[in-house]
Amino acid sequence: MNNSEVEFINLLRDGDSRAYRDLYARYYAMMCHAADRYVHDHFQAECVVENIMFNIWDRRDRLDIRTSLKSYLMTSVRNACINYLQSSYKRNEMLVSHLSDADRNWIDSVTTEALPTDAIITDETIAGVLDCLGSDECRQVFAKSRFENMSYKEIADELGISVNTVKYHMKNALARLAKDYSRYFAFLMLFCTD
Repeated sequence: MNNSEVEFINLLRDGDSRAYRDLYARYYAMMCHAADRYVHDHFQAECVVENIMFNIWDRRDRLDIRTSLKSYLMTSVRNACINYLQSSYKRNEMLVSHLSDADRNWIDSVTTEALPTDAIITDETIAGVLDCLGSDECRQVFAKSRFENMSYKEIADELGISVNTVKYHMKNALARLAKDYSRYFAFLMLFCTD
């Protein structure tokens, strides 16, 4: 680690907001790219990196970096991604383990059909899903993302909102769906993902 890195880390420890912004500007994209290679989900990769950046700021007075800053950040990304993947795996295992026998039988019967999603995804189901999402903007964002396969950038451009607002609506929509349709999420996670 060279002297300029030591000085930069000391500025971070001291709570220098310019140093923090510089850290963000220099390393955020690289960290997102690395995280995406682990989790294979750009949105989740950004969430992982944003948590790392937040933790660096939150724990700045206890920051203990003994390697190069880049090495420290990339190790943080790797560890955070591994933790995310492990917790995601455990969450999916828990969903399946908590299914009732009736739900397991339903999944077994549906998965033997030619197109299993046809059994649950009807126009009524889609309307019910959209109705539970709250605001019109949230419904529009979700529908454009999931049913029209538009990217977050395309949705933002079409609706005249920021990409971060699109992400916010998607996060809320998925959380709401997880709450309201949790019975079917295990099926969807196991059999209907790319």
